[in-house]
Amino acid sequence: MPQELPKDLLVKVNELMKIADGLSYANKDAQATEKLEEAFALIPEPKNDWSDASIIARNIASYYFTKAMHKSKNEKQKQELLEKALMFYKVVMSFSQNIGVSYNHLRIGLIRYEMGDYEKAKDEFMRVYMAEGEEGFVDEDPKYFELIQPIV
Repeated sequence: MPQELPKDLLVKVNELMKIADGLSYANKDAQATEKLEEAFALIPEPKNDWSDASIIARNIASYYFTKAMHKSKNEKQKQELLEKALMFYKVVMSFSQNIGVSYNHLRIGLIRYEMGDYEKAKDEFMRVYMAEGEEGFVDEDPKYFELIQPIV
């Protein structure tokens, strides 16, 4: 079972996360990313021994995904950002309590879809569908559910 970070380290990590949020709101994306990754780097290895690593990795993955979808300048940059998002979601999924969480599988499916990896996207979307039905896709672009519609 993952343990909590020591208080002094947790304070540093939370401080960096708050700074990253402020930088993000100020549209200073590169600096925000640096702070997020700096916070993640403070967590000792192996990362999945620490419960906070899961939360931070999910925040970083979400940040990269959002940036890829809404702020990328070109397709190459979008794909690079999606790769980074996927890398951090792999950390998230290394925690046993995150396996089967629909939100995580949906986000990985979205990333895979946008990367053009439709077979792996289908697999993730089916996990969401099995847990939540069509409701799991209600806030998403219909194209994602359409990928699995022929097989559900």
